[in-house]
Amino acid sequence: MRSPRLYEIRERVIRALEDLSSELGAEVFLFGSYARGVHLVDSDVDVIVVSEKFENLNYVDRVALVRGMLPPDFCFDVIALTPKEFEKGSPLIREGSKYWVKVGRRPGLADHSQGRK
Repeated sequence: MRSPRLYEIRERVIRALEDLSSELGAEVFLFGSYARGVHLVDSDVDVIVVSEKFENLNYVDRVALVRGMLPPDFCFDVIALTPKEFEKGSPLIREGSKYWVKVGRRPGLADHSQGRK
């Protein structure tokens, strides 16, 4: 049985990602151990963030922007993509889509919550 503390941590992470989605107008996908519900207290949080606000930013600045909007007491592993980059796909996106949890959705973006083939 999972510890109640682990459930509380996961809920806190999801609330932070929902806030991020609203603030950035982004789709946010949680994947990895948190999505599968097998995270530990010290697990990193794997997320894909898709936002049009990344269009004119280099990748390092995108990740810094996202990381600065998230709680500092969690280790977030952030993949920050534009909608076009996300649509293009990659092996990481295909693998993550098998079990990701969609946390936020920006109106007007295609719904990717069903995963990719």
